[in-house]
Amino acid sequence: MEQRRVLASYLRISLEDRDLKSGNQKAESNSISAQRQLIRGYIQSHPDLGAYRLREFLDDGYSGTTLNRPALQEMLALARNGRLHCVIVKDVSRFGRNYIEIGNYIEQVFPFLGVRFISVNDHFDSRETPGQTPGLDMAFKNILYDFYSKDLSKKVLSVKRMQQAEGKFVAAKPPFGYLISPDNRYQLIPDPKTAPWVRAMFEMTLEGKLPSEIAGFLNEKKVPTPVQRNFREFGFRDRWYREETMENSRWTGSTVLKIIKDPTMSGCTVNNRVQVTSIGSRRFKRQAETDFVIVADTHTALVDPDTFQKTRAIIKARAPSRKKGRAGNETAFSGKIFCGECGNRLRRESRSKQPERASYYCPRARQTKNQSCAAKSIQEDVLKSIVCSVLKAQFQLAADWNGAEFPRHREKELSRRLKAWKGELNALRSGFPPLYEAYSAGQMSHEDFLRQKAARADRLRRLQSEIENGERLLSASSEDGISAFQEWLETVTESTCGRPLTDTFVEAIYLDSRKSLRIVLKGADPLDFARQP
Repeated sequence: MEQRRVLASYLRISLEDRDLKSGNQKAESNSISAQRQLIRGYIQSHPDLGAYRLREFLDDGYSGTTLNRPALQEMLALARNGRLHCVIVKDVSRFGRNYIEIGNYIEQVFPFLGVRFISVNDHFDSRETPGQTPGLDMAFKNILYDFYSKDLSKKVLSVKRMQQAEGKFVAAKPPFGYLISPDNRYQLIPDPKTAPWVRAMFEMTLEGKLPSEIAGFLNEKKVPTPVQRNFREFGFRDRWYREETMENSRWTGSTVLKIIKDPTMSGCTVNNRVQVTSIGSRRFKRQAETDFVIVADTHTALVDPDTFQKTRAIIKARAPSRKKGRAGNETAFSGKIFCGECGNRLRRESRSKQPERASYYCPRARQTKNQSCAAKSIQEDVLKSIVCSVLKAQFQLAADWNGAEFPRHREKELSRRLKAWKGELNALRSGFPPLYEAYSAGQMSHEDFLRQKAARADRLRRLQSEIENGERLLSASSEDGISAFQEWLETVTESTCGRPLTDTFVEAIYLDSRKSLRIVLKGADPLDFARQP
């Protein structure tokens, strides 16, 4: 029992709390020291908290739009293990800015785990309102925090696009062969350590050497790879590498090819190589070369334009021996199958003479010189057969369970959700007059009033749509749905196991060196999928 009496003080600051131009903190009230001082003052003024063993969790430089933060995950793991009794934050926005996820933790997860939650500036203590959810004011604040964070992301993106158009280098780490100037954050300068090796790559290509041969030469000379250089000199860690793997990475033909094809080497600044999939998202999508923002003559070139163009012509003339899957031609498993050891996404390839014999392999395994990530591959037809069998087994279980329980369970769950949605809808509607009164009384600016009004209207529309869909599902015939599902299940075969099916039900697939598969499924309802046209 004593182990549970731990009080977690959670502190967070991110780029959202810094000035867009200078990088300085916009408000001292959001600084780590200010958060720490406020929380400790609150603890001292509440004797009941003095009995807890205080432990601090700090995330410096992490956005509140995602829960994927090291200190936060460590704190949540402590809570799940039953060793955490209370969490205290300056305000809810420090815990997070995604109002749906944060609301779920405050209203569902923490009460279930027996964890007390305190937000000092929001005057909220879950112990004071057992079994109740935070009031409308706090829920509305969470909506605004989410809106504010996404609005700020748009502004940051707008500033970066202007900088890209001006030819400024806005990436976090310099390309191999260059350094970021100590006098100008947006200017590249040649790196005296690695620039000569880049020039050597171009010279060897013009001499007729293949990228794989150049990679072998660099490995013999023990030239640090880009991954090793970024880690050793700049402290950048590739998310797919363990530290041991980074230290043992080797040059490959694809790494050499990437460098000699990069216009940066000819004095051009290249931006917009990747973009976030949506505002507030942490997922990135690589852009087509035609969408790159390239500005010429922005820094010292490592090779002259003539040499660069001749090299590009040589590369283009060499026909590839293998065709690899591209984003424009997604297969059922594109982006879903990973290495079970290093976590890297597996790459698809097929021989030009046997395009139907496609397989997936771990590219990282080919870059290491020890067994930290052993070579592994699997044929696509074998993978499809296994995944299809697993899905059909899960679907049958769902059909068996739903055949007996679907009507009662579905009706009870939908009724519960409808009640919650209608309650929130009424609360939002009744909350508009006080909002307008606050604006009329001069307690908020016209801009803030319009933002809050728009956020509330957006939530109202979504709630109304959810209520309409829920009532329609509740009135549908469950028995007819089960019968139709059984007929659909018969059509699920290896030939029909395509992208829509894997997108809906498969979260990820992991392949280890023993060629065993671990398939992580999503919580999607197969009956809902079967009802789709």
